[in-house]
Amino acid sequence: MAIGDDDLLLLAKYIQMDPALRSLSLASNSFTDVGLNEVITALSKNTKLNHMNLLENDNLSDWSLKNLN
Repeated sequence: MAIGDDDLLLLAKYIQMDPALRSLSLASNSFTDVGLNEVITALSKNTKLNHMNLLENDNLSDWSLKNLN
């Protein structure tokens, strides 16, 4: 897929609405720490998502991955 930072901004807005989304696969995309940080922030308002796949995203640093905790 070709999900970038702008796409994650939209996804973050959706995640904040606390949809009945349990799992999210974002593997093998081109977004960066900037986009992932938006999703991380949105997850603080989401009570249902319990699995997110971020494998093979080469543009992410350890910084953003540590913030998922």
